[in-house]
Amino acid sequence: MPTRDALIEVRGLTKRYPSGSGKWGASQYVHAVNDVSFRIYPGETLGLVGESGCGKSTTGDMLANLIAPSAGEIVYDGRSIHNHASKSAKQLRKEIGVVFQDPYSSLNPRHRIGSILQEPLRIHREGSAEERLRAARDMLELVGLDESYAARYPNELSGGQRQRIGIARALMLKPRFIVADEPVSALDVSVQAQIVNLLQDMQKRFSLTTLFVSHDMNVVQLISDRIAVMYLGRVVEIAPAAELFRQPQHPYTQALLSAIPADMPSQKRERIVLEGEVPSPIHPPSGCTFHTRCRHATSACKEQAPVLREAGEGRLVSCILT
Repeated sequence: MPTRDALIEVRGLTKRYPSGSGKWGASQYVHAVNDVSFRIYPGETLGLVGESGCGKSTTGDMLANLIAPSAGEIVYDGRSIHNHASKSAKQLRKEIGVVFQDPYSSLNPRHRIGSILQEPLRIHREGSAEERLRAARDMLELVGLDESYAARYPNELSGGQRQRIGIARALMLKPRFIVADEPVSALDVSVQAQIVNLLQDMQKRFSLTTLFVSHDMNVVQLISDRIAVMYLGRVVEIAPAAELFRQPQHPYTQALLSAIPADMPSQKRERIVLEGEVPSPIHPPSGCTFHTRCRHATSACKEQAPVLREAGEGRLVSCILT
C-alpha cells in the first residue's frame, strides 16, 4: 500500500434505508452500503465497480457529501465530512466536485451554458461578473468547446458535449477531489473514449484525486490506478488496476473479469457464470454474502463473515479461502 497520507479515508461506512415492516411489525432496512472501508491517496483515481445495486453510487454520493451515512465516517484531508462547522462546510463544498451520470438532468434547461458554469462562482462569491465570465469561457476551452457554447442551452448539445459541460462545471471551483458517478455509461463507445481522455487530462492539469464509479470493467481499467470491487454493499477486493486484471483473487472479481471479451480470438478465457440472483439487500446472507453464488463456497463461508485483509502487492481481499 502507498505510504503517503490519504486524502480520503472511509471508515466503516454504512447506509441503510427504511423499507417498511417485516414479521411481527419489526422494521426492515435496505443495507445499501455495509461497513465499507478504504483510502484514496492524493493524485490517484480509485475505480469503484460492481453489479447494479451493489452500493457503489450510494458510496459515491456519501463521499460527495450529497447524502449522510447511517454509520461510519468519511475523513477528508484530516477532517470528518459530516462533522464540521458551517465555515469549513462551505470550504468543503468548494473542494469536492461531482460529475453525474446523466448530464442533461443535472443541467438547468432554462439557463444558458455560460450561466450554468458561472453559478458555482456566484454562489461562493468568487470574482467579479467579468472575471466569472472569463473563467467560464476559459473552462469551455479546456474541455474542448469554444466560447460560442456559452450562449447555448443544454438541449442544443449532444450527449458528449453535455458531459463536457458537466465536467467543466465540476471543475469551476478548482476542487481537489472529484466523484465521477458513471460519467460515460449513457454515451456511445466512441464518445466514451473521448470523455475518459478528457477526465485524465483534467486530472493531470488540476492535480485531482478521483473516485470513478462504474460497472464497466474496461473503462475502469483505462482510467484507474487502483480498483475496489463491491458486492451487495461490501468491498470484496482492492488492488492496483494492473494486478487486479492480471490475477484477481476474490471469486466475484474473477467472475466479473471473465465476462470481458478477450483481446484476441486465439486467447482462451474461462467464462465463470454466476448462478442464481443477487440476494436481497434487506435480508443479506449470513457469513460471506457472496457464498450463495460462489462455486468455491464451503460450510465455513456460510457462517464466517470475512474481513478485508492484506494479501500482498498492495492488495486487500475479503475471502476466507484466499
